[in-house]
Amino acid sequence: MVLPDDETARVTRLVVDPVRLTGDELVLEKEELRYLRHVRRLSVGDPVTVRDGHGGEYPSTLQAGRLSLGPRIQLPEPAGARVALVFAPPKGRRMDVLLEKATEIGAADLHPVYTARSVRKDGTADRWSRIVRSAATQCQAAFEPTLHAATSLDALLADPPPAVLKLIADPTADTGLATLLTPVDQVAILTGPEGGFTDEELTAATTAGWQRFSLGPNVLRAETAPLVALTVVRHVLGDLG
Repeated sequence: MVLPDDETARVTRLVVDPVRLTGDELVLEKEELRYLRHVRRLSVGDPVTVRDGHGGEYPSTLQAGRLSLGPRIQLPEPAGARVALVFAPPKGRRMDVLLEKATEIGAADLHPVYTARSVRKDGTADRWSRIVRSAATQCQAAFEPTLHAATSLDALLADPPPAVLKLIADPTADTGLATLLTPVDQVAILTGPEGGFTDEELTAATTAGWQRFSLGPNVLRAETAPLVALTVVRHVLGDLG
């Protein structure tokens, strides 16, 4: 059901781990309860929609410290191509922004990879997962991106995400991203670290079947390039815009 704009604004949704949705109630964690009571200003008896990040939706009612859950409803798959975003994690809080915005724009899979010039070669998977889940809740996503374990570029090239189109960002490429996009079900986008890919890495990726593309004349930051590329793909092959 499509709600009018004013009613859509009143819908409150939570995205939670599906392993917590095994009965007819959901015990709320401290941050979830704070969000519902103090941010959304809900009271006992108010409706809440719970989503499991895999297309499942549960009409629910707020109780004291918990939600009473209704039956699971399966939502339709997102329109367009499934996009796997493969990226070198940028340093500092830029990684947080990248994960948050990639979730909002509609990435289906998130693959952190470490390259020869990666400035950041560590990360807290639990923290990254919390950022993705929080972003999914904020944008009321029916499908939460799958955050994969960080790996090396060599390992990723040897075992890439399933995709009909595999595309790697290269500022020196002569071909723009949009011109490479054809109607397919799965696309993988690979972007590099602050210092870019080495020539050896670009050669290895090309040999493995990745096509090089450019995002224009400006050199984009490590957290900007993947988001721009994702936006272009979601616009051309999805339902964005």
